[in-house]
Amino acid sequence: MTLGEYLEFGFFFFFLFLWTTIALFGTLYPERALKTPVLRGMWHGASPGKVRLLSVVFLIAGIVFLSGALGHLASGTFKWKGRAKAYSFSDFLK
Repeated sequence: MTLGEYLEFGFFFFFLFLWTTIALFGTLYPERALKTPVLRGMWHGASPGKVRLLSVVFLIAGIVFLSGALGHLASGTFKWKGRAKAYSFSDFLK
């Protein structure tokens, strides 16, 4: 694998991890989420109940996407941007 492919994989999984972490924070602490500068802009005008509900939906989606991507990577069927080669964990161990 090339350095660019490692960076693509890293960015993809980092984004999913970040998505899931923000959703978890909004689920557990909706009032505090509305006070942070980044999330206040994202949830502008929303009530804590609505923030919690949408955060739960985002959390479930993030977990499903992350587990699906890890499952494809573990089984060796993860294809990146339509490339012919399928990647697996063994490609990262080289």
